[in-house]
Amino acid sequence: MILEIYERLALLDLLPKEDTYAGMKSIRRAREVLSLNQEEVVELDFKATPDESGQRMNIYLNPEKAVKAARDIPLDEYITNKIRTQLADLEKKGKIDDKTFSLFEKFVITYT
Repeated sequence: MILEIYERLALLDLLPKEDTYAGMKSIRRAREVLSLNQEEVVELDFKATPDESGQRMNIYLNPEKAVKAARDIPLDEYITNKIRTQLADLEKKGKIDDKTFSLFEKFVITYT
């Protein structure tokens, strides 16, 4: 699936932190392919700094370069279903936001 840089970063937040052993193996592989590689970090001028609370990170990417950096990311069926379930739960709760809007379209609406 073709994913923008911002979508990849948002998906990292959506992936579960806990699961079965087999599930965690799949989640770890997904985290590896979704994460920025060293070339992307340099090319996109990626910077992450903690916010005032220390709980979250403020992310900076060169927006012009980030738009051109979309690429095909291989995600297995297990991960695709996990993501779809997470997004469907957000939709039921009325919690789809700017960060998850395009992901909802790609994983839930387009996929069905």
